[in-house]
Amino acid sequence: MMDVQTGDVRVMMSNPCFDPNRLRASSFTERQSEAPMLNRSLAGRYPPGSVFKILIAAAALETGFSGTFDCPPEGFTTSKANPRIRDHEFYEAQSKGHVWRG
Repeated sequence: MMDVQTGDVRVMMSNPCFDPNRLRASSFTERQSEAPMLNRSLAGRYPPGSVFKILIAAAALETGFSGTFDCPPEGFTTSKANPRIRDHEFYEAQSKGHVWRG
């Protein structure tokens, strides 16, 4: 966690961790499946994923998003090149005990 005012790091955590009482020379030379010596906070590589959702939500609110998303019965698409998303088909299949293959 960071202090938003100053950018100072307040808390940092990496998991899985290691027990400093059980360190031995091989801890630094052997490849271990869980890599407990890797500091994931500083050296881990992760896609932006959920962090990006915050930016999208902020932009939506800033531009006047009403809090509802119109999904017409014929489905929603961002362009003619993309297939339509039809939520009602999923729920209809689910209510009949079927698996929606869309």
